[in-house]
Amino acid sequence: MELASIILSILSLMIAISAVVVARLSWLQANRPIITVKITNHASGNVGTTLNILVENTGNRPAKNIRLRAAKSIIESFFAENSAVDKVWRDHIMRVFCKCSIIPILANGKSITNSFGILSNNSEDTTWKKPFRVEIEVEYEGLDGRKFRNWNPLNIASDDGFAGGSWKKRN
Repeated sequence: MELASIILSILSLMIAISAVVVARLSWLQANRPIITVKITNHASGNVGTTLNILVENTGNRPAKNIRLRAAKSIIESFFAENSAVDKVWRDHIMRVFCKCSIIPILANGKSITNSFGILSNNSEDTTWKKPFRVEIEVEYEGLDGRKFRNWNPLNIASDDGFAGGSWKKRN
């Protein structure tokens, strides 16, 4: 009888320890920063659309040391080939993915933007060849030092409509 109660006590202890471990792992997964990146319109008119790249923390904890990565050759392959889109604009956009462009901290529920070129029907004014989709890598840390990395698709297009169309807003 005593052996059975000892075995039952040990089994109860193991179940209690595993419940604590599972609860801690669930808490760590639920309470973390979640960084997402997307392209948004800054301004839009009948000639073109100026774009921003938006980095936002949709998690419930602050994030630090946020870095965006993309293959330079892939991004450069989508730059429009015209004289109006000069080296200054190209360098400005490529700095978004530079290891020197780290966002030091981003509070939960907050976002930050950077200009990201122009889409225009006029080939002399556009930064990008055509709307395109590219996967970028997003690296960041939580305040507790945990490191996160994910891949985020970017649609380099107007965000007025997911397929490129939308209704004009009435005043």
